Amino acid sequence: MPLCCFTFGSPRPLKRPPQPTRTAKSPSAVEKREEKTPALAPAGVGWKEVKNTAVNGLMIALRVTKEATAVFPPLQSAAGGLLVVAETFQVSDGRTRQRMSSNKEDIEELTEYIAKLNAMITSALPPDYESCPEKLKERLLEFNNRVQSVREDVEKLASQRLPAQLLNADDTAEQIEGCIKSLSWLIQSLTVEGTISIELAVDELHIVIRQGFTHMDGRFDGLSDQIGGVSDQINQLRSDANPGLRYTIQARFDDHRGGRSQCEANTRLEALATVYAWLRPGDHRLAQYPPPLCAVRPENPLFWISGLAGTGKSTLAQTIAHWCEDVGFLGATFFAARDGERSNVQLIFSTVAHQLAALCPEYQDALNEAVRANPDIHGALPSRQLQKFIVEPLRSLKRHDVAFPPCAVIIDALDECKDEEAVSVILKALSLYVSDLAPLKFVITSRPVPHVSTGFRLRELVENTQQFSLSSIPVDITKRDISLFLRSRLAFIKEQYYIGGYWPNDHEIDALVDLASELFIFAATAVKFVGDDQVSDPERQLVLLLQPTGSALNTSMSPYKYLDALYLQVLRAAFPAMDRALRAHLKIILGTIALSQEQLCPGALEALLHLPSGAVRRTLRQLHSIIVVPPTDEEVIRIIHRSFSDFVVDPSRCVESNFRVNPSIQNTVIAKHCLQTLSLLHRDMCGIGNETLLNIEIVDLNSRIEKYISPSLRYACKYWSYHLCHAELDQEILDALVKLCNNSLLYWLEALSLLGAVDMAIEALQGAREALEKLPLPPTNVPSLLYDCERIVRSFYPALSAGCFQAYKSAIPFSPTNTLLRSMYLSQAPGIVKLISGMQTEWSPNITSTEAHKGRVHAVAYSPDGERIVSCSEDWLIMLWDARTGRQLHVLEGHSARVCSVVFSPSGKELLSASDDLTVKVWDATTGACLVTWKRHTRDVRSVAWSSDGVYAASGSYDSKVILWPVASPQTATVFTDHRAEVDQVVFASDGDLLSAGHDCTSKMWSVQSKSCIRTFTHAARVMTVAVSKDSRLVACGCDDTSVVLWNKATGERLHTLNHHASWIWSLDFSPDDRILASGSWDHTMCLWDVATATHLQTLLGHADQVLCVRFSPDGSHIVTGECDHSVRIWECDLTVLDGRKPKKSMLRKGLQSLVKPPEEKRTWYDPTGTYSTTGEHHASGVRVVSFSPNGALIATAAWDGTVRIWDVATGTRVKTLEGHEHLITSCTWSRSGKLLASTGDHDHSINIWNVAAGKSLAKFTQHIGGVWTSIFTPDEQRLVSCSDDGSIRLWHVDNTKQSGAPFSVLYQGKGPIYSLALSADAQWLLSGSLDAEPPDPAAQGAIHTPLREPTRVAGQIRGVWEETYGYPTLRLHDMLGNVLWLENHASTVASVAFSRDSTRALSGSQDGRIFVYDFTHILPLGSTSPPLFPTGPGDVVMRVFEVGDGLPVEHVSFSPGERAIVSDASYTPLDQPLWSAAAHTTSPSTSPVYFLLNGWLWRAVPELRRVCWVPPVFRHFRTGATAWRGNMAMKGHIVAFGTKHGQLVILDASDC
Repeated sequence: MPLCCFTFGSPRPLKRPPQPTRTAKSPSAVEKREEKTPALAPAGVGWKEVKNTAVNGLMIALRVTKEATAVFPPLQSAAGGLLVVAETFQVSDGRTRQRMSSNKEDIEELTEYIAKLNAMITSALPPDYESCPEKLKERLLEFNNRVQSVREDVEKLASQRLPAQLLNADDTAEQIEGCIKSLSWLIQSLTVEGTISIELAVDELHIVIRQGFTHMDGRFDGLSDQIGGVSDQINQLRSDANPGLRYTIQARFDDHRGGRSQCEANTRLEALATVYAWLRPGDHRLAQYPPPLCAVRPENPLFWISGLAGTGKSTLAQTIAHWCEDVGFLGATFFAARDGERSNVQLIFSTVAHQLAALCPEYQDALNEAVRANPDIHGALPSRQLQKFIVEPLRSLKRHDVAFPPCAVIIDALDECKDEEAVSVILKALSLYVSDLAPLKFVITSRPVPHVSTGFRLRELVENTQQFSLSSIPVDITKRDISLFLRSRLAFIKEQYYIGGYWPNDHEIDALVDLASELFIFAATAVKFVGDDQVSDPERQLVLLLQPTGSALNTSMSPYKYLDALYLQVLRAAFPAMDRALRAHLKIILGTIALSQEQLCPGALEALLHLPSGAVRRTLRQLHSIIVVPPTDEEVIRIIHRSFSDFVVDPSRCVESNFRVNPSIQNTVIAKHCLQTLSLLHRDMCGIGNETLLNIEIVDLNSRIEKYISPSLRYACKYWSYHLCHAELDQEILDALVKLCNNSLLYWLEALSLLGAVDMAIEALQGAREALEKLPLPPTNVPSLLYDCERIVRSFYPALSAGCFQAYKSAIPFSPTNTLLRSMYLSQAPGIVKLISGMQTEWSPNITSTEAHKGRVHAVAYSPDGERIVSCSEDWLIMLWDARTGRQLHVLEGHSARVCSVVFSPSGKELLSASDDLTVKVWDATTGACLVTWKRHTRDVRSVAWSSDGVYAASGSYDSKVILWPVASPQTATVFTDHRAEVDQVVFASDGDLLSAGHDCTSKMWSVQSKSCIRTFTHAARVMTVAVSKDSRLVACGCDDTSVVLWNKATGERLHTLNHHASWIWSLDFSPDDRILASGSWDHTMCLWDVATATHLQTLLGHADQVLCVRFSPDGSHIVTGECDHSVRIWECDLTVLDGRKPKKSMLRKGLQSLVKPPEEKRTWYDPTGTYSTTGEHHASGVRVVSFSPNGALIATAAWDGTVRIWDVATGTRVKTLEGHEHLITSCTWSRSGKLLASTGDHDHSINIWNVAAGKSLAKFTQHIGGVWTSIFTPDEQRLVSCSDDGSIRLWHVDNTKQSGAPFSVLYQGKGPIYSLALSADAQWLLSGSLDAEPPDPAAQGAIHTPLREPTRVAGQIRGVWEETYGYPTLRLHDMLGNVLWLENHASTVASVAFSRDSTRALSGSQDGRIFVYDFTHILPLGSTSPPLFPTGPGDVVMRVFEVGDGLPVEHVSFSPGERAIVSDASYTPLDQPLWSAAAHTTSPSTSPVYFLLNGWLWRAVPELRRVCWVPPVFRHFRTGATAWRGNMAMKGHIVAFGTKHGQLVILDASDC
């Protein structure tokens, strides 16, 4: 295998130079290279001196290399070639040298790689060339050949004639740069491969490993068979009792793989008595135990057992679990471990809930309902999981008077879980709901680590926790118990081996007790060592154990010095003498066990490392005292205590090199094997077949995973990147990455989805890419493909985590067309939707969007660590998000009005929020608990801020006041009253000063120390926002006159005015390094500014609405925005592109694509409506209307920009643009022939009738005195009916030239706006939905039927809160003279109406998401054969109500083609036979396809209901908010069209699905 795929010239045959003897050694090993910041040349030093300094350093290192390699001819030859290259750099011509001076970093980097090579030569290589393994010799020869090839290319470049040098200097220098990088990569690869070859004796193991790899497929088949043999048992545990709930069976106390034991008889009695007395104070069995060690408080719901590692906490927990189970008092257990699922804090409460559900059917029902209602709850914060999985089901039982049985919940080794919070998230969650836990009693064990100890110091837990430290047990009791344990276990060994006499004697027992130092783990390990059946000589083993262990032990200050000595003694006894092959074999296996992120069974470990069957058991057979190797693959390998893993990789503890594992080299080996294992991936790994199913819908998913995805493959999928990021990378790893990226990325995403581990993908892909960027890679597509895959996971996370096949079904069709991954993987995704229109060509800088809020998002903020985002909205909610995936973590409820502002505290532990309910609240950022509420303001509180030291908080309000709150004593708050108008924002500078933005055209600065205003920055317009640079030098103010003003904070000098926006500035933020200023505006854009030059850098488009808040991430790589369209968006911000710096090495992707609309598109802002118009292909604002022509060949779209656009469905191209309205167009209706199109306008109160073929207006009617909401052609296309805000329904003559007098007649005039209208097929009847100003009077209007419901006054939700209309929703049936035959009151605005073909049935869809079906058989003189719904009296109208879809407004409703179902944007509802119209009874079932979109998923309802794909938010219509701002969806056959909020028309062809 070649070391580098980036070579110059043809490869040479391998040559063996002469073999001189060794003469010198190189210096000691250098430290690992770190990323360096390019240094500028010192003053007075020119480019030549800078370059020569770098080259001189390179030549010094190479001379050392040449001397050190005297006994390695190939290396010495290569060193000579490298010297020639370096000398060429020195003598190159002036222009080339000058061009190369910018490449000083590359030369220095090459020097560092040479130093690493020198270190390997002196520390790792054998004493001479002949002692090298054959494979290493081949590597050295190949390395020499590659170096010589590069040398020849460099010499050839340097030998060009002077004219050619002058003409091609830049090209020549670039080629030499490539040579330098190639040499660096060759040396890196040789260093890594050479170290592995020597350290792990790869060559000696080569044949064995190759044989194992050759038979790998058979090994996996055998392993699958073994796993399949226990799948039935697993299925019994992973039943479908709680579908969709993620949990881990390995955490149960009785899991057969746990390997845990109970306390030895008659030991730990006092400790156990203390716990038992707390658990069940009246239990009769307590009489068998001594008194508790402390006073117990049984009323407390929590009991914490703490102790150092090795003190027996888990053994106590295991014993307690068995004791509780014996009397039916055990509710659930979670025995944590630091690897695999048992380390996941997000599985603790779900696993506990799953076990609790087995105790109570009613609890199980409540739990299942919680899972169904919260499908993404598995990714939420533990506090929310506790609430939904345990607390709320228990509350539900109490409400229904169902008693849940009292029981114990045991969580062991909480400290083993992966939890980076300063306070344990599990404990914070318990503290939040501690009063709701009854009748559960929690026993928790852990080491006294800071985040757990701090958690138990929370006030709620201090008051409700019984704490018990094992260190408080008297020493004599602990020693007694260890002595009893040793005597019992050694007595058994004595009997087993027929040892006579007094063995062991008291002196030996006492010596062992002293060595144990109160650590039970030492005693347990010692017993295993003595009784090792692989040695079968307990007496000799005991003597070895008690022998002095040398000076290292005696001088060690480690608390584990005796334990380390024991480990070393065990290893020496097991392997007294090892050759290189055995030592390497042992290191590979021990290193993998120590560094693996999950425990594996022997077969899985062998499969992962490509070892022959039985290799692991044979190697570890003499280490049973410290490593438990199960006899079958039904159990995993367990290290008796995790301290051994730490010991074997720590050179300060494992002082013998034969057993010490080099972590970076071992991770390299594991990474290579993981990548090789991933080659087993393929599509439909689990043989599911039906690719429309979500994971939760696959009934036997768990058993399929166990059967088809082997443990080694599962491990490789989840952890290949972890090991790669901790490894030394070489060409072999790069080749394996190329194979993965070229062939298997989608298969990998499918597997992660099946394993519930999509969350791991972003970190894996990002980590791998960043690791590669640090290296001088040869040309490769790997970084680009990893980046594309990372963007796919971010963009399609909801779909990927929900369904394993969405990597093909959704990610590929909706990925940008020019991306490398899409083009390479399109063939792997047959049968997908085809995008005819609306495709993206490049990745947008908007990497993630969330739409969980139901109102405008007023504020967003990053946590200090950049891991989370918080947002707040006018829906009264605060939400926490995962900053990488956009997954919702928590919802904070407590405000009673719009939440205007929210920020993290400097520690990230708390949140501060401000609301229109006049309050400021402090929240726990982990649990979501409201900690305190402050109320001093008298009007809306618009903004809050936290000082950088966390001592102060501040709030600004529409009451014109700014309040400074001492967090520790808020009652002493200071009120600043200097503003003369509303205050919109407050912010602290890093130096402690407080700044505010006011509607009195000022920004004020306040001294926290003097509690006074110390400066006023005066503007010509209202100041809407203010920001301070991180170094406190600059103040930026955003005003409602579209300007951003920069001030000198110290002097108050006005520095610059920045103008580029078209409307108000809502938000400002400086980047962490203060180089960039971001501004968010009412004009739907975010601008980035160069602070130093006060110039505009870029405008980030892609926002669908006003940008209300912008915030940089702590590292400056991303920006999060909150918008009026209810979304939270995360944007990629590659600052290296913005300011022209050199991009990162090996990074092939383009930064900030699609930032600016193409220059030919002129966007014009219209301030009264807050929208754009454009001359470009697509609309400049949200598409309100999408309508197919009758034959399906054309689509008409309309938007806020006042234009109607006609599109060719087959090609997706725009055919015509029809201009004739001002701003919002509310509807487009085709005539039956498709020759005419009618469009209605809101702002201009008009109706336009268009000749579609000519693209011209035939007539324009402007007689309505309010916005026109819809119009409908009569079947003869001669007339048109319309409805309007003016309360009228009018009938128009299409060809006005043939009519005398007015072109219209008023059919009906009501007292409120009419928003929806339907015309029967025979043009005899009308159905209207209005919002009446007064309660309707049926008698006064001549209706022949009394409404079934009373009138209800509601908000219309038509144009938004600023133009809200209130009234009484009413549905009316009219004849064509306008007479009202019937009316019905509704509780929500009627958004849509429709007739059946025979007019006997009617539909209405409401804003509240309900659909109503009406039977008009008895009131319309139709003579229809349609049967009535029920035998009712004359004049009765029968109504049925359906709760359908997602509860959002039913914008469109109709009968299905066969009239046997109801179709809306978000639902397909089959009708019972009595609800069918006559057509449904007399015709065959329709086979015409019907599509709808529900919760982002596109469904096809006919011929069978099936899920097609997930549609990303940017490709679908906007369904929340006011009617005027909502988008639209339409379908015709298999063609589905969406009008997006970004102005795009997306046309999908689903015929292949």
